[in-house]
Amino acid sequence: MIEHNNDKSVPQYFKSARMGINSIAVIFEDYEQEIPVYDEHVQFADVIQFPGEVQPVYTLAGDIFRRGELYISLKDDSMLPAWGKHDLLLLKDVDQEVLVAGDQYYFVLGDKRELAGRLTYNETHFIITPENSSYHQEQVPPDAVLRMYKIMGGLKQEEALREREKEK
Repeated sequence: MIEHNNDKSVPQYFKSARMGINSIAVIFEDYEQEIPVYDEHVQFADVIQFPGEVQPVYTLAGDIFRRGELYISLKDDSMLPAWGKHDLLLLKDVDQEVLVAGDQYYFVLGDKRELAGRLTYNETHFIITPENSSYHQEQVPPDAVLRMYKIMGGLKQEEALREREKEK
């Protein structure tokens, strides 16, 4: 039973508990953002080298479960069986110092190539192994990397279309 003060108001400790619950909703709102989506026709190196000049095709609402900075539409099947051509990968920018061997990354190289796969490395090179065995393993020197992104997840093409329809 809820106790009431003489003036029929709720005691202070109930108010603070209620405000705490409401503040959780405010915290979750801080994670909600519009995440840009770039299609497969975009040279991702141009997005990095000329910020603001290459515009996303559309945006999707991000929430606490989608902790990335942007979506990129896959240009090929190098990420099969998990992700195929036209599926969206959710990417988060990372520094070379925080890379974890065995995790999946998306590399944008200075020569405008884009590579995705599991990371291993030796003393001089990043070794990128695509999920699809019909693609070759690549060895890339760290100075050839323009930017690296951790693959945080993704959306199948059908899921992305449903999400886009919800936005309208």
